[in-house]
Amino acid sequence: MAEGCPHFLKAFYINSYQMNFYLGQHAHDLRFAVSIRPTGSDKLVMLHNGPTEDDQVLAVGEKVGWFPQGHQMVNDIILPPLIGGWPDIITSIMDPKQKFTNHWYQFSMKVGEGETSHDEKFEWRPTQGNEIRAMFKHAKGFKLIRMEAEGPGKGRGGNRRSREIGETSDGKEVVAVWATKKTLLPMPRSPLKFELLGSGKTGELGRQFGYMALITALEIWCFQVLKVHDNGLPYIPHQ
Repeated sequence: MAEGCPHFLKAFYINSYQMNFYLGQHAHDLRFAVSIRPTGSDKLVMLHNGPTEDDQVLAVGEKVGWFPQGHQMVNDIILPPLIGGWPDIITSIMDPKQKFTNHWYQFSMKVGEGETSHDEKFEWRPTQGNEIRAMFKHAKGFKLIRMEAEGPGKGRGGNRRSREIGETSDGKEVVAVWATKKTLLPMPRSPLKFELLGSGKTGELGRQFGYMALITALEIWCFQVLKVHDNGLPYIPHQ
């Protein structure tokens, strides 16, 4: 049975010659293996439910369309059934958006469990704000916004200095973040940290949500940090 996604994960690199890596809270407790495919492959990212690439595929990010803003991705979360039956599969499409040099990414998915489940919209926005500053000394990354929920400041929002942590400038709730170190050039085996926040952490959004947040975060990280571009090759780290 697949449990909910861990609230905090970071990347560990074992093989210096591959782009693939592992996720866990500690180096001695690797929970997932992440496979990154060449840009010519439709399946860009695969998340394995265990520390090896032979373990069950838990989530897949697949390129299905290209826009000037970037690739549209289809994401499949494949969870084993809670009690018998068929695997629990949920699919969502992530669309890239762009204004000038600013990129963001949107998707919708069914959240909650049972009769209370319903569709909600989410948006990954770039950030250098308070939610990720504890992750690295000089951090940059993205925050995942629950578009139909107010943040802990009751939706007041405002500038970064005055608003509540976990709330956006327009008053929305932040439910996940990912971050890396801010550098001028791509770093060999770039560091990555991922964290669920607010209702993304409490389980209110259902057991699929954390995995959807994670696979979409990994895709954006591939495009924004590893430089897996639409018409180029991924950045290959050197020794």
